[in-house]
Amino acid sequence: MVEATQNTPRPDPVAYDDYRAYLRAMVSHLRATEPRFSHRWFARRAGLKTSNYLKLVMDAQRNLALVSVDRFATGLGLDTRERAAFERLVRLAHADTDRARNALYAELRAARDRAPVRAVSGGETLYDLYSQWWTVVIRELIPLAPPAASPGWFAQALHPRQAAAGARQALARLRGLGLAAQDDEGRWRQAERKISTGGQVASLAVRNFHRAMLGLAQEALDRLARDRRHVSAVTAALTPAQYAELTARIDAFRRSVLEELDEAAEGPRSIYQIMFVTFPVSKEIDPCD
Repeated sequence: MVEATQNTPRPDPVAYDDYRAYLRAMVSHLRATEPRFSHRWFARRAGLKTSNYLKLVMDAQRNLALVSVDRFATGLGLDTRERAAFERLVRLAHADTDRARNALYAELRAARDRAPVRAVSGGETLYDLYSQWWTVVIRELIPLAPPAASPGWFAQALHPRQAAAGARQALARLRGLGLAAQDDEGRWRQAERKISTGGQVASLAVRNFHRAMLGLAQEALDRLARDRRHVSAVTAALTPAQYAELTARIDAFRRSVLEELDEAAEGPRSIYQIMFVTFPVSKEIDPCD
């Protein structure tokens, strides 16, 4: 028997990036506050024919169809605001382009700003970090900055240069995320904090960042002298096994580069974006066919 606990916090869908995570939290809440709760009780309340459908959705064995959102909202006892936020999460999961995902996530963040209690998700943390490409670059510039470096100094150090207001926002964002801090004398320093890159919104944030950097790479072909940039490519036929081996070697090389660059070096330095991009430019073809 589950004892009802009235002070158990009710999960708010606007605080989530993933509808399955919200469903799991809401089910835990209902188990603690609703003595009648069971998967069969939920199915009857929602008008569902399958009693284990909720569990299948939570366990990612089934996707929640948009036409079933209202039934789930009824089964969970959501009010109008919660229902709209829950539907937005489901639409975010169903979106088939990053343009649609970014638009829906912007709506989600606007709803969070309007919520009685401001909620920040782990995905939102990463989304903030990668929202502008220069935020990550400015964090790498911090160890190279003079003691009295202002936002204007960071803005002018970027290539291409950005407005001081953008650098100021980036520094504030890094401080808010726990990735940078100022000492008593006002000098910036890097702060260490691990941020998970898992999850739907986190993946969206990283893809947005990669697109921005790929755009800068394209501009660099015309903007930078050849001795300031390096672009090389190979076009080759690969089997799935060869592709897997190649990407594993690239990952190993990337890790070795990071380890070597962590060692102290003398002389002036620039922040470089080092990218490895591998993708198919043809369909998979069996030469035996």
